Amino acid sequence: LWSKLQYYARVFSPTKNANALIDTLELVMDDVKWFLFYLLLTMLGFVFAFFILFRQDDVRDFSSWWNSLATMYSYMLVMFDVNILYNSTNPLAAMVLFIIYEFIMTLMLLNIMIGIMTTCFDKATSTQGLPFLVSRAQIIDELESTLPRWALRRAWYPPFVHVLKAQPVSTYEISLNSVWSSIGLMESNLAEGAADTRKRLEVMERELTTVNQQLDLLIQQMMGRAMAAPAR
Repeated sequence: LWSKLQYYARVFSPTKNANALIDTLELVMDDVKWFLFYLLLTMLGFVFAFFILFRQDDVRDFSSWWNSLATMYSYMLVMFDVNILYNSTNPLAAMVLFIIYEFIMTLMLLNIMIGIMTTCFDKATSTQGLPFLVSRAQIIDELESTLPRWALRRAWYPPFVHVLKAQPVSTYEISLNSVWSSIGLMESNLAEGAADTRKRLEVMERELTTVNQQLDLLIQQMMGRAMAAPAR
């Protein structure tokens, strides 16, 4: 039900609600998927390091690699108890490993991931015009093809033809500004072409007029010669 509500909410203005939530999440996940894979590999390295370091200690947080993974995830979210590290058999190595982990994961990689997500969100919001039109066209097509005939009132669904054509694979590759600028450029090119064609037609008309005058003069000369021939 929640996903359907999000799906139908995409027909509203993208500047007034979170109708682009699903599209934004898809775009963000597509851009950060390899970074998340690298983040997971880095975390797994520290998981096995802490699991090996605490193998001689009776600590539930590091009793298995699964518990170590859950503990490393909580450490990344700054939910930890340093007393476990101090009470280990090798507290110096545990603290050094903990400091390195917190510096790499919390201070570096998480901030980089936040920056990537911010860039993806700006990209999604700056090009949300065309995805909004695509979503509205999809909803219109679904409603007109699934609703019964008695629900299709003329006032709600006038007999219009909805045409939407987009060449790129992703709708985020086009912005409405570029679309309108392309249309304006096409109109100016058509106007210039029409003016050039009009000038060429005027030149051709003048040339045809000159040719007609020359033909008339030639015909008159030939008729004059034909009439003068019998008199001789």
